[in-house]
Amino acid sequence: MSVPLRPRSWTPRSWRSLLARGSASGAAVALAMYTFLLISRLPELFSVLGVFRPILLLALMMLAFAWTLPRAWLGPVLRSRESRAVLGIFGLTLASVPASYWPGASFQFAVLFFPKTLLFFFMLLYCVRSVREFRQFVWAFVGSIAALELGVLLFNVQTRAQVTGTYDPNDLAFVMVCGIPVAVMLLQVERGWRRYAMIPLVLLALTTII
Repeated sequence: MSVPLRPRSWTPRSWRSLLARGSASGAAVALAMYTFLLISRLPELFSVLGVFRPILLLALMMLAFAWTLPRAWLGPVLRSRESRAVLGIFGLTLASVPASYWPGASFQFAVLFFPKTLLFFFMLLYCVRSVREFRQFVWAFVGSIAALELGVLLFNVQTRAQVTGTYDPNDLAFVMVCGIPVAVMLLQVERGWRRYAMIPLVLLALTTII
């Protein structure tokens, strides 16, 4: 049964509605797949995938499926404090461009790169509406961390860990640091093989950082 789609504000009742169990929408599935490819950067490791532009195709699919979702969710998403904070950061980024050390690069970041982060942020808030969809997203993120770890083990040929053109060694360590708390959380709440799979994932993340 789908979750209620008309929360008036982010009250405890709204969060209980958000976390009600329900089936996953096409938008949430596309979001999970997009998250996995976006973070793991598999198309960079396997050039045959890059020919088909899978990340771009999944982004378009995610937007198309999101358009079909009931829009009563949109108002609470835009009124949330998190949304206002992220939009405020975007506004400060634009305002700081003229006084920056390198205005051209700052403008490029603010116009070309930051909007992608905004899109991902709002798609996450808008498309994830049930526990099942949230779990899909979390596992897509953890799976992308595992893919990067395997990439370091199998494809890294440098002294410092680096497996794609997107991440330098510091970026890769940052992604691992973001993934470790999520893996530890799953280690505590999951059962069976999913729980024990988090142990090597955390150890490999630490190894990658070191």
